[in-house]
Amino acid sequence: MRTLTLALFVFFAISVAASEEVVLKTAPVPNRLLRQGDAVYFRDGETLGVRIVLNTRHLDRVKEKILESEKKNWPDHPDSSRYCAALTKACQQALTAGSGKIPFTIEWRMDPNETGTVHLKWRQGTQTLRGLSADYLKQNFALILEDRFGIESPGETK
Repeated sequence: MRTLTLALFVFFAISVAASEEVVLKTAPVPNRLLRQGDAVYFRDGETLGVRIVLNTRHLDRVKEKILESEKKNWPDHPDSSRYCAALTKACQQALTAGSGKIPFTIEWRMDPNETGTVHLKWRQGTQTLRGLSADYLKQNFALILEDRFGIESPGETK
């Protein structure tokens, strides 16, 4: 019985450790002087992710900047259109919650199979986008890593 208990404990410890998030790099958003939040590049088990954590009075401006970049990088792409529509709706809901600094998070996750999700989180809710194409996920992930961290490929920690 003692051996079984020890084996279960070791299995549980390995399972928990394997899914523990490790922060690879952080950067202020948009910069140190005008900090509205932080960008976090992380690994969660075998999944890589980038989380943009905002606490800003300028959520509408941030949204417009993201929409502008999406339209420039992905004209008429169906995945970009889905992301832009979800982001617009989530920001509208977050902005109706009140004034002052508004907490808002955008999280991109990509697993080793090059599938992934985008999570939008705000005080009143969350939305998850699934089924986005691998090329869209990989390219957007790479653009965020380059822009925020100066990293040229996922997995790199420069």
